[in-house]
Amino acid sequence: METSSLKSKLVFLSLLILLFFVFLRPSKILSQTPDPITISSRVNSSSDDAEEAIDSGSVGLSSTDLELGAEGGTVLQLVGMRFNNLQIPQGATIANAHIEFEVDESQSAPTFVTIRGESSDNPVTFINQTTNISSRLVTTASVSWDNIPPWTVISEKKITPDLGSIIQEIVNRPGWTSGNSLVITIKGTGIRTAESYNGEAPNAPLLVISYFPSGAPTLTPTSTPTPTPSPTPFPEGTIRLAVIGDFGTDNTNEARVANLVNSWNPDHVITTGDNNYPDGEATTIDPNIGKYYSQYIGNYQGFFGLGSAVNRFWPSLGNHDWHTITCGINGCSGAYFDYFTLPNNERYYDVDLGLVRLYSIDSESAEPDGRSATSVQANWLQNQLASSNSCYDLVFFHHPPYSSGLHGSTTSMRWPFATWGTEAIFNGHDHLYERLDAGGTPYFVNGAGGASLYTFDNLGTLPAGVTSVVRYNEDHGAMLVTATSTNITYEFYNAQGALIDSYTVAKDCAGGPTPTPTSTPTQTPTPPSGSTTITVQVATSSDDAEENVSRGSISLTSSDLEFTTDGTKTQTVGMRFAGVTVPSGTAITDAYIQFVANETQPDVTNLTFYGQAVDNVPSFTTTKFNVSSRTKTLSSVVWNAIPVWTVGVNYQTPNLSPVIGEIINRPGWVSGNALAIVVTGTGHRTAYSYDGGSTKAAKLVITYQ
Repeated sequence: METSSLKSKLVFLSLLILLFFVFLRPSKILSQTPDPITISSRVNSSSDDAEEAIDSGSVGLSSTDLELGAEGGTVLQLVGMRFNNLQIPQGATIANAHIEFEVDESQSAPTFVTIRGESSDNPVTFINQTTNISSRLVTTASVSWDNIPPWTVISEKKITPDLGSIIQEIVNRPGWTSGNSLVITIKGTGIRTAESYNGEAPNAPLLVISYFPSGAPTLTPTSTPTPTPSPTPFPEGTIRLAVIGDFGTDNTNEARVANLVNSWNPDHVITTGDNNYPDGEATTIDPNIGKYYSQYIGNYQGFFGLGSAVNRFWPSLGNHDWHTITCGINGCSGAYFDYFTLPNNERYYDVDLGLVRLYSIDSESAEPDGRSATSVQANWLQNQLASSNSCYDLVFFHHPPYSSGLHGSTTSMRWPFATWGTEAIFNGHDHLYERLDAGGTPYFVNGAGGASLYTFDNLGTLPAGVTSVVRYNEDHGAMLVTATSTNITYEFYNAQGALIDSYTVAKDCAGGPTPTPTSTPTQTPTPPSGSTTITVQVATSSDDAEENVSRGSISLTSSDLEFTTDGTKTQTVGMRFAGVTVPSGTAITDAYIQFVANETQPDVTNLTFYGQAVDNVPSFTTTKFNVSSRTKTLSSVVWNAIPVWTVGVNYQTPNLSPVIGEIINRPGWVSGNALAIVVTGTGHRTAYSYDGGSTKAAKLVITYQ
């Protein structure tokens, strides 16, 4: 009886399951998204893949390979590829996309590249003309292909990350039509070599795209795909500033930078001087400035558009602007003053934007009101800063107080800006980008707006307490400064749109206590052309050590490195890096130690980094005072107001090149020797040690030429 009842229940359950599939399942199937359509296009002519040397702009169309990153690993280049007859309807939804390369050479050097598209409806093929690739407008969307795994097997296929965001931006253009062509560009550092059309046409780069036609069914609510994110709106009260310098050249590079700036649609543009090359003349000022930036200029009298209803373009004078300026008892005159309508005496002035207040200073030696820290002009600035109610007071002028570039520092402009209340200082004159730290205040050299780029000829000349944090001179570019009521972010982008540097400082603009400054982990800048970068990690338990300052006792087995307070004790930390393959006497262009945060502490922390003044240092031992008793280098680097660390995030020291340079310039230094760094200071930041996690131990990264 019980068995019969059980059978009846099973039969009833089976009928319910059958009814589900008959009546409910078909509607579920009908609501599923169909498979995407997949198409491919291979580079199919000699002029559809090309290489452009970054330094000279020369373009080659007949190479037998495509070297992503650098030709021969040293000459940075931009690679362009054009793919034709893409049968994708305008507005289609891109599911995914990638480029397939065939390996042509075996390489394992660290390689990082950025991939973008040409912002064009139907781009033309490449030609053998200077800057024919770099002069093309690029998409806002980009894809980073970082730390590309080694390519060691010849003829093996390698695939990029998903390029769907780039392709989507292109096919969404109003002028895109099925059957059009598109261009993809690749730029970066390191080297990976792929077959080109001229090397092996059947194995030239292949673009593969999967897409859904517009109007395709969408998934049911039980499996809703994540929508393509739209740009995040900026918080209420945000002010966005573009910063350009040494730009007024009316050439391709100025146009590239202007395209970058205009893509941001900033609220205001400020300049760090040399607005009108070569001599600041009336005949060149509009082609050099208005042609590219008229939409920001108030009371615009030029020939390139209508200008702005209110002025949003705030220049500072450079030495080239001064070539045609004359001054007398009634003030100064020249094309600059005729062209712009600016506050105060127009040579130096301030602009109150509410959240931000701008101060343009004249740093030229001919300035009638002087340029010393006790001049009439300086007294004016001090008084204006004292009266400011803005959260962020930003000062900009031409000649940099601190610079590692060709011209170097202008000592007469070392005014006490921070003491007077300045948040940051922006300069030009050296045609490159450099971020420096002077006692916790950021100084920016930003002169890469269009004029020919300079080299870093004054490395190691900065005074004590000033550190060169980031340096870049591989391409032109501009800064984007974004200020909100809670923080201000300083970013530098090159003309290709690649983010080179980002630095954020938190601040409570509502009047509460100011938090400790925080910094976005800085993207490592592209090393200069012809340079070599090595990375050496702490490799044994005895290669990082903590010494109790009062007792001298040494710990070699701690699971972390605490800089420099551990509970109630203060300590000195030592790190040894073995096998440093830097030849004796080479020029160190950049060096830093990368830590992985092990704990989060809010303490105000200031550290000083020394080297051990020895040719080939031994490992640490448990002998008392084994860290602090080592002879220190004369050079040291200060890392002040260190941001609060987040566990698991990488943090980099300021540039340690003065310390490393002193060591490898010792008469007894030999490539492959070991060196040690000793850290003292106050506060508390905690990083992983070798014993805490060998893969997270401290790394020393050195770039040399």
